[in-house]
Amino acid sequence: MVKNQALYSPKNPYSVLQQTQQLHREIATAIDLRECMRVHKFATKQFHACRHQQRSARELSDQEASDMLQRLNSFLLLLEYYELVANTLVEQQENLLNLVSYIEATFKRVC
Repeated sequence: MVKNQALYSPKNPYSVLQQTQQLHREIATAIDLRECMRVHKFATKQFHACRHQQRSARELSDQEASDMLQRLNSFLLLLEYYELVANTLVEQQENLLNLVSYIEATFKRVC
């Protein structure tokens, strides 16, 4: 957090190149997290579908089955929310990169 505060503060000791590299690393991290969530979401949906298609060796009571389905649905909702957050973060960081490029190009034209 302190590194980010120093990196994005008005009295920034880092160059535009270093800021851009940091943004690229942050975007890569957000994309990795988003892909992990997509895998977990897919696996959870597949498990949910299999649970409806097949009976387990041990028959679950109605209450146990209901609890499990409720937890699965809650988990899927959380994954969808976090996927949405990750997509938003990636878009915002890409916008920042575009802004840095635009400012750099404008600065070069002025000077």
